[in-house]
Amino acid sequence: MQSTLNRMLRFFWQQLSVAKGKLWAIIGTLVGVSVIQYFLPRITQIIIDQVIPKQEIGQLWFYIALALGLTIVLGGLNTISTYWIGQVSQTAISSLRDQLFSHTLKQDMAYFETSKTGGSNGCTH
Repeated sequence: MQSTLNRMLRFFWQQLSVAKGKLWAIIGTLVGVSVIQYFLPRITQIIIDQVIPKQEIGQLWFYIALALGLTIVLGGLNTISTYWIGQVSQTAISSLRDQLFSHTLKQDMAYFETSKTGGSNGCTH
């Protein structure tokens, strides 16, 4: 059991080291998303508490444009981070699948003759 856990952890760290640059980029985009999500309600608060009572139309348009721009950037960052997370995940899954297939092909012929697979393994539905 401990050996299997150690192998899983080694595989996990190996995958992290392969994708280290991409992981830092993902962290950067997620921090950007968090910062924008922090500031959008603050912009709304400024509009409601300061701009509307003073009836300053120029500032109102500025803050609306700022909020719209930040929302567009937020959507872009969310899209990029989701795409990159998918890439890292798919790379790890593909690597695991390749290693499993390679390991299976290296098995002795006796493994394939004695191992039960498919419907004949005693499972009842």
